[in-house]
Amino acid sequence: MTLFNSPSRFESAHVNEIALRKGKSDFHPNKKGVLVQDAHENLTIRGAFGPMSVSFGMVGPPRLDIHKTGELAFSHIQGLFALICTEDYQDPLKMRLLPQEQFIWYDWYTYSDWGNPQAVEIAKRVNSWECLANIDSAEGYFKATLRQSDEGLFWALEWNQYLRLVGGISLSRMSVFEGLPDEGWMATPEGRMRQNIPHDTDSDQLFSGVVSQSE
Repeated sequence: MTLFNSPSRFESAHVNEIALRKGKSDFHPNKKGVLVQDAHENLTIRGAFGPMSVSFGMVGPPRLDIHKTGELAFSHIQGLFALICTEDYQDPLKMRLLPQEQFIWYDWYTYSDWGNPQAVEIAKRVNSWECLANIDSAEGYFKATLRQSDEGLFWALEWNQYLRLVGGISLSRMSVFEGLPDEGWMATPEGRMRQNIPHDTDSDQLFSGVVSQSE
């Protein structure tokens, strides 16, 4: 579903063709019998200004399933963790697997919100951490990075040039995710809302790490 929502569809006819094909054949995980292409979200915003009330509707892209997204993220980070930490892949007894209780998923950000102040601040904080892995594959449609410090491990994923996820690996809370800037949420009668912030490609640091070569 990240490919169906990806802005890359507007830049590549081939990618758009693949996304449309998946949208016509895959069903939304949370909407029984509804194809991804038909799973748009209808939102209504209401407000009152003195005696006058106002409401307007918006249509959003298909919404990701947070639980399935988290499971997939854990699977990817599990593989990356094993790749980095395992000494001998031919010996099952030396295989290092990531205990799920040490897996921290802090947040996710869609493409239109990659400039989120918290995402930007987190990237700045870990920029000086040692880079253990920085992967850019599938022609830029899959990215992953893993960094470490005395505080623990930091990880980030990017799927289909649409969704970024960040988190850590630790037995305890990580200060890198604390005291972050306010995201600018505003209260509404139905809950809350805020404005997404596009990212600045020139200052994007999330996947800028360079793996040091061991001698």
